[in-house]
Amino acid sequence: MKAKIPPVVVMAFVALLMRVAAGYTQHLNQNFQYREVLAWACLGIGLLLGVAGILSFIIARTPVNPRRVDNASRLVVTGIYRFTRNPMYLGLLFFLFFFAARLGNPVSFGISFLFVLWMNNFQIRAEEEALRAKFGKEFEEYVKRTRRWI
Repeated sequence: MKAKIPPVVVMAFVALLMRVAAGYTQHLNQNFQYREVLAWACLGIGLLLGVAGILSFIIARTPVNPRRVDNASRLVVTGIYRFTRNPMYLGLLFFLFFFAARLGNPVSFGISFLFVLWMNNFQIRAEEEALRAKFGKEFEEYVKRTRRWI
């Protein structure tokens, strides 16, 4: 598989960009009511999505490593994977939403979508090529019925 940078590293880099941008655009910061509630809700959703994705892989007895999709022993289409093809990445995106809400900066929130762009173009595309090669028609049917993100 072509993807070389672990998704958590990509998320951390985007979080760093968000923090730097928030520093330069402090005048845009928002301290709205329930900002902390929103932040912690995003963190909770992110954790639930990530754990659900990992547990589905464990139950299916297939490796979780996103950089070695070609080692997958089976295509996981049950559990959280009935609703999204990438719950772990969606969980990482919600971690970025948590960080953006904590920063209270709309520019940081916008920057969080760089994670989606990177993942779609460099990580997920490579994973899907590997899964298509390994599982063929079964993967194609899964793609038809399940969205990439939400």
